[in-house]
Amino acid sequence: MRNYEIEIFETHNEVRISGLVSIELVRSIISDLVKTPDFPRRQAIWILADDVSPPPFPDFAVITEEVRQVLQPDLTDKRVALVVGGGLIRALVEMFRREAVSLPLQLQIFLNRDEALSWVKGESEVAGSSA
Repeated sequence: MRNYEIEIFETHNEVRISGLVSIELVRSIISDLVKTPDFPRRQAIWILADDVSPPPFPDFAVITEEVRQVLQPDLTDKRVALVVGGGLIRALVEMFRREAVSLPLQLQIFLNRDEALSWVKGESEVAGSSA
């Protein structure tokens, strides 16, 4: 069973994920995203459901490398927002954000979709509830 969906909007793509997040899942999502219009320059919001179970910390480096392989090195204007609930999942996503700091994109964590959307559209430079 596929535990994600991708929705294409005029200004960005949204990826909604629930359940277990694995390297294989990330590969599948990336494979689908590269088929979307204007990838990889398109802004993105990844929304992690409350039931998300993140991969083990050592997999963060592998996932970061998987993402790097599909991105162009000059994408400094690309914004990716990660929307999470609080608690442990937020802490783990923050660990991933620190691992992914070398990617050629801007990556921020948000507690709600509206703030994330404003940021990816460039309407706000300061991430209101970001890390």
